[in-house]
Amino acid sequence: MASHPATDHSNGRELTLSRLFDAPRTLVFEAWSRAEHLRRWFCPSGFTVTDCTCAFRVGGRFEVCMRSPDGDDHWSRGRYAEIVRPERIAFTSTISVGDGNPLYGTDTRVDFIAAGDETRLEVRQILTLFEPSAAWMVDAVEPGWRDGLVRLDAVITRMKERTV
Repeated sequence: MASHPATDHSNGRELTLSRLFDAPRTLVFEAWSRAEHLRRWFCPSGFTVTDCTCAFRVGGRFEVCMRSPDGDDHWSRGRYAEIVRPERIAFTSTISVGDGNPLYGTDTRVDFIAAGDETRLEVRQILTLFEPSAAWMVDAVEPGWRDGLVRLDAVITRMKERTV
């Protein structure tokens, strides 16, 4: 997987990640479009998804609760801004711990690019820090995505086995 370090952009940071999946893009896209799949992969290593809402339509709610190994609930709450099957998903979200105020926000775009029988996934995310004390969390976003995409690969492999 290729990645580029987050860079500052006027109170925001940009993160770009790319990974090749051995599956058709319709299958990779499906793993992003249903809560039952997101629950299995949309968190870093050591975390678990304890709650997930995926109203997969433009304007629909996107909510994921990722429980840390220490038992803290990290909520990603937002809305889908764009859905182009099976090419692109864009969503905005805010991240908070427990019932606290949002610590940072994200604008995320995910492109699904057909590469023969494989799919190149490209994630571009702009992160905006709301609370300076949470800068360490923004620094942890890239490794969190890398972990999540490894888990996504395992989910896609299981999905592929069921369709054969």
